[in-house]
Amino acid sequence: MTLNMTVVTPRCIYQSADYCLTNMTTRKPFDFPTQKIILKNTFRWSATVCFAGVALTNNLIVGEWLAERMNSIQLDDPFECLLDELVKANEWLSAYPLPDNRLSFSVGAFVGTEPVFALVSNFEQLSGLSAATAAQKLSVYLTRPRQPRTFVSGSGRAWITRPERKRLAALAALDPEPQRMYSALAEVNREVASRDPRKSVSLECFTGHVRFTGEGGGEAQNVGDHRFLPTTPDFFVPTFSTTPDFPAGLMQILDEQFGPGRHRVRAVSFVRADESDEYHEVQLREKPNDASTHSNYGAFLKELKKDLVGAEREYRWALDLDPRHANALNNLGFLLWEQGNKDEAEDLFRSAIEVDPGHELALLNYASFLLRERNDPRASSLVLDSGIAHTPDSGRLLLFRAHLGLTSGSASEALELLRRAREKGADQAAVEADHAFAIQLSGASIGECIAAYLTAIALNPTSGYLRLNLAQLMFIQGDGTEANKQLQKAIRLPLAESTRLEAQFYLLAHVASEPSEILGTTKALLSRGARLSWDVKPNIENVRPHDPQRAALLELVLQVMTGEQDSTLLDEVLARWPRERKR
Repeated sequence: MTLNMTVVTPRCIYQSADYCLTNMTTRKPFDFPTQKIILKNTFRWSATVCFAGVALTNNLIVGEWLAERMNSIQLDDPFECLLDELVKANEWLSAYPLPDNRLSFSVGAFVGTEPVFALVSNFEQLSGLSAATAAQKLSVYLTRPRQPRTFVSGSGRAWITRPERKRLAALAALDPEPQRMYSALAEVNREVASRDPRKSVSLECFTGHVRFTGEGGGEAQNVGDHRFLPTTPDFFVPTFSTTPDFPAGLMQILDEQFGPGRHRVRAVSFVRADESDEYHEVQLREKPNDASTHSNYGAFLKELKKDLVGAEREYRWALDLDPRHANALNNLGFLLWEQGNKDEAEDLFRSAIEVDPGHELALLNYASFLLRERNDPRASSLVLDSGIAHTPDSGRLLLFRAHLGLTSGSASEALELLRRAREKGADQAAVEADHAFAIQLSGASIGECIAAYLTAIALNPTSGYLRLNLAQLMFIQGDGTEANKQLQKAIRLPLAESTRLEAQFYLLAHVASEPSEILGTTKALLSRGARLSWDVKPNIENVRPHDPQRAALLELVLQVMTGEQDSTLLDEVLARWPRERKR
């Protein structure tokens, strides 16, 4: 069967589970190191879960089933959802034959900061009693220990001594370093394995923990060079509530870092980011001299509480504790930038990057600051180039750099950067929007450009400028009906005033027979400082073969829209405009 040990204290919960299974056909144990511990971390609670009893059926591996159920729990779900998911094992357990349908889940959790132990079982109880015959359905037993206590589940329970249980609880009460507790659990696991005549407990085990402050982790014990599931990467770590492709993604990162097959994952760690007053109060009380704690609290105050004074106080407190804390430097810099203190903000961004040249958020903020406040796209590009050199897998840095390449007219550079950004998982909607723009600037065929814009619009349906560019291309291609639809949709969406000027040009060139209203709107936009910077000459050339007079007038309008001529020239255009549109 197995040996599961859960030691609960008010400050930390430790858990251990061995790797042994029993072949129910031959009744012989074998070391099939399946995942028996699952860690779940949410905004309000953290838990470590292990199981004993049924581990394999004809249709599923219980460890994988358990991981899937944990993955279904959302980050803001209450703790009760975990118990509800465990009870769903009844759906397949009822079909498992007697007497081999025994199953227990041991759950150690901090709900907020309160320690909880739950036993979900059809044959065991919290008192330690074990039924000879398992019930058809699981029952839930819950307790909230006030004193350190050791709970044991599985067949190994018969071979663990009372002094061993008390010794584990006493050690845990001292709140030792996790490694010390892991070693104690592993030692008891070995002792039980050596006493068990049926060999139903393996010498190997996994030990893990969760703390009331939200941190946790675990480590495999005594595994040596033993390999894990033959169908799975070499993982001895517990299953986490992550996306299904997390293990493969992690293995790819490790392969790139150390080389294929030249690494082994033996330990993990995690933290809980609980955005609540209670969570941060506990963190500050437990770690009053930790710069990260104050920086995180500042971010909480700023983003959720809108307490800018408190946020600045916490950021500066963090920097008093650690002047080289990159997150605090960046966070304070962004706050001061929003408040108009540009010089200090710039100094803080620069300091954050000096401390951590690959700090993605600081790089993005500083590059944005240089672009928007210093009007220095070259300096902004240099910051991003340096950041990409230090953090080549940052899709966001690559995307921002591609965008700057587009604004400077470097379409080929932008296309390559966008290709890399797409590969690194940058926001797909933003990538496709810039990709369509870059394809058009690169001189690609109209058909290729239209296809790129259709893809971008599918991901950005409320983007007026994408629809406007698509309309331009469709007018040039000769699909006036669809082009006008896209143009009208674009006009109804939010647009910058310079882009609205562009829309007026397309209306004048391809739609309107009466230009007075359009030219009036154009004058109003020009009076507010709008100027046309987009290339609309292809549209003039599209009009010229069938309406040379209109094309000549459009050239005058273009000169006014770009600021080369005074807006009074539009009065002359209106007087000379043909009253009946020529096809």
